[in-house]
Amino acid sequence: MILAITGQQVRQLTVNGLINGAEFGLLAVGFALMLGVVGRFNFAYAWIYALGGYFALFFADPARLGLNIWLGMLLGIMCAAVVGVATEAAIFAPVARRAGPSALMTVFIASLGLAIIGENLIRLFWGSAPLNFFPALQEVGFKVKPIRSWGTVITNVKLFKAVSCASAVLVVAGVLRFTGLGREIKATRSNPELAGVLGIATRRVHLIVFAIASAMAGLAGFWVGVEFSLQPSMGFQAVFFGVVAAFLAGPASSPIKIFLAGVALALIEQYATLWIDSQRAQLVVFAVLLVYLVGRSFDLVALPKRLLRSAT
Repeated sequence: MILAITGQQVRQLTVNGLINGAEFGLLAVGFALMLGVVGRFNFAYAWIYALGGYFALFFADPARLGLNIWLGMLLGIMCAAVVGVATEAAIFAPVARRAGPSALMTVFIASLGLAIIGENLIRLFWGSAPLNFFPALQEVGFKVKPIRSWGTVITNVKLFKAVSCASAVLVVAGVLRFTGLGREIKATRSNPELAGVLGIATRRVHLIVFAIASAMAGLAGFWVGVEFSLQPSMGFQAVFFGVVAAFLAGPASSPIKIFLAGVALALIEQYATLWIDSQRAQLVVFAVLLVYLVGRSFDLVALPKRLLRSAT
């Protein structure tokens, strides 16, 4: 069955993809930092993502502490960073030391277990029912408003989310490019042994990287909570998209390139809804990852050159 596709549909899906892609790109940058610099395949990132939103609500909810929602957002991000650093220092680093050569897989399994435990801890403290920021938003007079442009409709919350996620990536990219800390992070990523010999405290760099990545996840979790609602399992799908984007761009790539990979992935998912429903469109992400892995295993880029050489 051929569906009539209108320009307005394409424009709306493009805008949706750009907004969702900003979130996926932000998470991809954070995941790539942890994997590329510290060597941690950290799927507990999904738990940190959710915690950022839940902590922000705890501080801002009038029924709890009742702080200003923007102060609550900052405190929620800080709490996410602290929890992220604690997981690296208390769990992942000791596990990796004991695992030796199999540290990557061992940490992945540990992080998967931590993600499941963390989700249940959220259910224990905050319950399983969705929670929202509406009372906290009303306290500061913030209203969700539609923005109409280019024949599309989005909300001001979506726009703020996209801008803040992109800004955070630019800040991280600037830190890596122009600061001494950034040079230490890149040196540790390139050659941790040599970095240690040169006097770089690689363990400190690892903890800083986890703090940065976890803060980025907390920021994304806050905005998704404001846009929709908070749920204990809210982080798994978004973080999976981020993981795929990080692999597509390469964990050692620049934050801008990784961010753009997240945006491209979100656009692909949105455009897929022109032909299949939104639930099945998410399978396109799995297909993209599968094609990437198969292409890497067979080195499809170099395959035409090899065939040409064999023919001559």
